[in-house]
Parts: sequence; structure tokens; C-alpha cells
Amino acid sequence: MKPTDCATLLGRLVRRLEDAYAVCVTVETALAAQNADHDAEIARCLRAGVSEVVAAELQRIRKAIARLEAPGP
Repeated sequence: MKPTDCATLLGRLVRRLEDAYAVCVTVETALAAQNADHDAEIARCLRAGVSEVVAAELQRIRKAIARLEAPGP
């Protein structure tokens, strides 16, 4: 598989993870606005266990894509 093919596949993964991240942030926001008994704790768990993790992985994948797309020597 060529580096450009890998970059394309990773780009698709980035888009899917961005969608998942957006869903998670939307749920966090809704829970915070709802303000029921345990909603704030659930929102914090989503943020720490999902949103922040997905955001960090997105950064790593974007860096990998940039390296794959960089012109070779």
C-alpha cells in the first residue's frame, strides 16, 4: 500500500472520529444543560473517557497523515 493510500484511509478514519467526537460533545452539553442529579458526573466521565481521548487520537492521526503526505527525499 502506498503512503498516499494510507493517508486516504486515515483521512476517512479522522472524519468518522470527528463525527463521534461531535456526538459526545453534544451529549455532554445536553447533560450539563439538563442539570439532573448525576448528569454533571456523567458529562465529566464522557469528557475524560471519550472526548479527550478521541481528540488526542485525532491529533496523532493528523500528524501521521501529514508525515505520509510529506514529499519524500
